[in-house]
Amino acid sequence: MLVLNTKKHDYILIGKNIRVHVEDYVTDSSMSISFEAPSDVTIWRGGLYRAGAGKWSPHPCESTESLTNLRITFRKGDYVMIGDDIKVQFQGNRKGNASIGIAAPREMKVLRRSLFEGQNAPVISQDERAARQKRAETQIAKAKQRVGDALARPV
Repeated sequence: MLVLNTKKHDYILIGKNIRVHVEDYVTDSSMSISFEAPSDVTIWRGGLYRAGAGKWSPHPCESTESLTNLRITFRKGDYVMIGDDIKVQFQGNRKGNASIGIAAPREMKVLRRSLFEGQNAPVISQDERAARQKRAETQIAKAKQRVGDALARPV
């Protein structure tokens, strides 16, 4: 899952036509997020779906509808499914930023607004993001080891 930190009133583009807007902070642990998608794309609140046979299948007690605009208040861990293969999850608020997790097919681009509105920031593939994350985790582990070794030395 790709996790992006975005500021209030900013948005993320998934593919060519799905937008996730960070609307407003409700509390320290909840946030209002809206979604825009074509009318043929279905957006489901996480609790309405359950995993089954490799696809998302409707929960038998709930009725759902196709939406073009949807605004939801999320608590940490809440999510929506967009279509059958995109999951958007609210990870929490960190230092004035909303942390949004997005699981989408590798071929689908996921961009912050700043990357597709003409700024010259490079577009990084999910494979490159994963490699950078692994390098960062390795560096942190090595630093922890050095600190541990330094603390273990007799004075």
